[in-house]
Amino acid sequence: MLIEYFVVVSFAGLAYHMYSPYWSTYLYISGIHVAMVVLLSVTRQVSLGVLRIPAGLLSDKYGRRTFYIVGLVFSALGLLLLVLFPNNMSLLILAFTIMGCGEAFRLSSLEAWIADECKKRDNSDLLPQIIGKANALFDAIGVVCGVIGGLLNVYLILLPIIISLIATLIAIPVALFLPENYGVKSSTLTIIKNASSHILSSKLLQFYMLGCILFYLHLNSSFQRGQRLF
Repeated sequence: MLIEYFVVVSFAGLAYHMYSPYWSTYLYISGIHVAMVVLLSVTRQVSLGVLRIPAGLLSDKYGRRTFYIVGLVFSALGLLLLVLFPNNMSLLILAFTIMGCGEAFRLSSLEAWIADECKKRDNSDLLPQIIGKANALFDAIGVVCGVIGGLLNVYLILLPIIISLIATLIAIPVALFLPENYGVKSSTLTIIKNASSHILSSKLLQFYMLGCILFYLHLNSSFQRGQRLF
């Protein structure tokens, strides 16, 4: 069980650290204005913030492993759109929305999964050590990816993002080896209520959501004019 968990963490770390430092430069070189790059980053954060609580409740109800895999699939789809359509702002917004959803699903499920697995095996006292080692492994992979990504970037800036996509795709079948577990199963109505409460209680999240909606409307109606203004 622990071997599969650390393998999944390794591929997740490889996927995150390979694309994270380079996607903004990749899009800027592809012709996307820096203001739009900032919008894409905010879009991902809003998706993550909105879905973090409901994703956790849904993973409790339908399975932590299942939702972690769904998160990987979403992340892979978002990266694929990023690779294939670096000049299409509408598809990029969709890509970063999907990646935010995927990150929410993954973050809300994996730590809960390992906590429950340790509890089932009467090893709850080892949980801090396991999570600490997983975090250390994640960070160590980040250092290695910084070196490898820097070298690949010299030849083609798209290469680290492609490697990130491949690592995400490999993590999907690896995650299938994790045993399924569930949390406290909430009704759909409870999930909606908790999600709504989370959104209504966060002024910053509301501000981000409103800003993104207004920006989307402007983008769809006058994107070319907006680019010239920027």
